[in-house]
Amino acid sequence: MALCTALLCKRNRGKKGSVKNIYYAETGAHVRRVLLEQQQKALLADDCTKPPPIGSQFFTLGSTCSPSPMHPSMTLRSAKSAYSGYSANRNAGSRAALITECSSNSSSGGGKRTLIRTSSNYSDDENYATLYDYLDEKAVGCLETSQAVLAAQVDQSGARLQLRKCGASLLIPENALDSDRMIYLAVSDQLADRPQLQPGESALSSVAVLGECEGEPASPARVMLKPLILSFRHCASVFPRDNWSFVLYADEGFGWQRVLTVGEENLNSTMYVHLEKPGRSDGGMGWCHVMLENFARVMLAGKPRRASVIACKRVHLAAYGPSERPRGSNFELRVYCVPETGAAMENVAKQEQHGRLLAESEHFLLNEKGDLCFCVEDVTDGFSIRGSAVVEIPDTHHQWCSQNGLHCSLTVCSDTNRPVEDFLARIVVYQKTNNAERHVLQVRFENSIYDKPPPEEDRTVTADFHLPLVVKDELSRLLDPPTDPDRDWRGLAKKLHSDRYIQYFATRPGCSPTTLLLDLWEARECGSLRAAHDLLQTLRVMGRPDAVLLLEQYLSHFSYAS
Repeated sequence: MALCTALLCKRNRGKKGSVKNIYYAETGAHVRRVLLEQQQKALLADDCTKPPPIGSQFFTLGSTCSPSPMHPSMTLRSAKSAYSGYSANRNAGSRAALITECSSNSSSGGGKRTLIRTSSNYSDDENYATLYDYLDEKAVGCLETSQAVLAAQVDQSGARLQLRKCGASLLIPENALDSDRMIYLAVSDQLADRPQLQPGESALSSVAVLGECEGEPASPARVMLKPLILSFRHCASVFPRDNWSFVLYADEGFGWQRVLTVGEENLNSTMYVHLEKPGRSDGGMGWCHVMLENFARVMLAGKPRRASVIACKRVHLAAYGPSERPRGSNFELRVYCVPETGAAMENVAKQEQHGRLLAESEHFLLNEKGDLCFCVEDVTDGFSIRGSAVVEIPDTHHQWCSQNGLHCSLTVCSDTNRPVEDFLARIVVYQKTNNAERHVLQVRFENSIYDKPPPEEDRTVTADFHLPLVVKDELSRLLDPPTDPDRDWRGLAKKLHSDRYIQYFATRPGCSPTTLLLDLWEARECGSLRAAHDLLQTLRVMGRPDAVLLLEQYLSHFSYAS
C-alpha cells in the first residue's frame, strides 16, 4: 500500500511540473492569426539544428512515407520526425494548438509549451481561414537569408495563401483537399535549395515550396482531389519579344527532376504551367502559375530559344546610403542589381534595414553577355567619389544575376564638410552590349519620396474567391458538355489564353475542365477588382446567354468585392 501511494504521489508531482511549462494564451474565442516567436537559444540547441540524414527527411511533416521537398535548413519539422523543431497538432475539443517541441539544454522541463489554444470550431469572418500563422526565419531554423514560410489549416472550403513581398501565392480551390490539412507555402532564395541546371540554362525564379506540416499519422495516398495552383514571380523578359525556352524543375519528394519544357507538354505531363506576361495588376512583374497535384518544390528556369537570339532578364536597381548623418566626412553608397523575383528584392531590403533607400529603378533588361557599368555623374560641388567614378563588372562576374544579384560600393568624400543632405548625384547604369538600355538613378538625401509608408500586410490567408462554389459548379454544368469548340469550355480556355496545352484540363480524373479553368482564373486574377465582370464579358463574346444570365444574377444579388 505504501509503495502504491508513493508511486501515485510521484506521478502527480510529474503532472504539476509539466503544467508549469505550458502557457495558455489569453485570447478570444476566434483565432485566425498566430505569430510564432521561438527563442533563438532553443533553435540553436543541438537537438534542433542537427540536420537529419538524407534517408530521414520528411515530406509530409509527421509522416515517414515521403522524403522532404525542402532543404534540411528549411524543413518545418514535426513531432514525428527525428529532429523535431515545430509541430502543429489538433487536440480534442480545440480547433488547433501549436506546439513547440524544440528543447534547449539551458531550458527546464523539456522546453515544451503551448503557444495558443482555442476551443473555437469556426471563424466568425468567413473571409479568413480559421487558423493561420506565419513563421519568420527564427521559427524555421538558422537561416542566413530571408526565407519566408506561411502555414494555414485549410478545410474543404479552400483558401488563398500569399507571401506578397516574396512574390508567391498558393490557391487551394474548394473541395481540393480530402480533409482538413495544415498546408504551408515557403519561398527560398538560397543557392543550395536550387536544382542542378543543364548547360545554358539559368534560374528565373526563386524556389517555391508547397507542403503539409501537420504532425499526425501518415496521410492516405491521395491528399489532393484536384490540382492546387502555386504562383510565383519570374524575372524573364517576355515583352516585346519572348526569346526564352522555359523549363520547369520540380521535386515531388524524389529529388529534382526536369518535369517539362513549356510548349512541349504531353499526356505524361502531370503539371500545367501558365506564364503571365508583365503588366496589368501585377505591377509589371511576370508571374508563373503551376497547377500541381502533389506536394512539391518547384523552380522556373530557361535558356535562349536559339543561340542567335538574345534573351533578357528583368532586374531591379536600388541605391542605398546611410540612414543617419555619418560621423565622419565620408559615407558609402551601395548600388544593388538583383532579379525581379520578389524574394531577391526582399533580401536586399532586409540586408539594408539600417540603411536608407535613395533611388531605385525597375525593369532594367540585362543581357547574358556584356560588362555591367555604374557611372556616377553630376556630383554636387564639395563632394567627390573616391577612386574611379565608373565601376565595370565583367559578365563573367555578374553571371547574368544567376547568383541572386550583385552590388557595388562607392565611397563619397566631403571635401568641405558639407552636410550629407546636400549631396546630389546621378548613377547611370548600362551594359556595354546594350547601350540603348540605360537607367538613371537620381540620388538625393533630402528627398522624402523614398521614406515609404508601411507596406500592406505581407503574409495573408484568405478565402476571398471571386465566385462562390455554387456558381462555378453551375457554370461547369453549362460549359462542360462538348458542343461548339468556341462556345464550350474549350472556347473559355481560348478566351482566357489557357489553351496552350488544353488536353491537361480534359484528362484530370474526376475533375471538370471548366472548374479547373476557373481555378486557374482565380489564381491569375488575385487582387483584381474587375475579375468577375471581365469574365461576364468573356461569356458574352462566346455567345453563351445562359452562362451570362447565371453570372448576372449572382452579381446583382450578392455584394461583389475582391
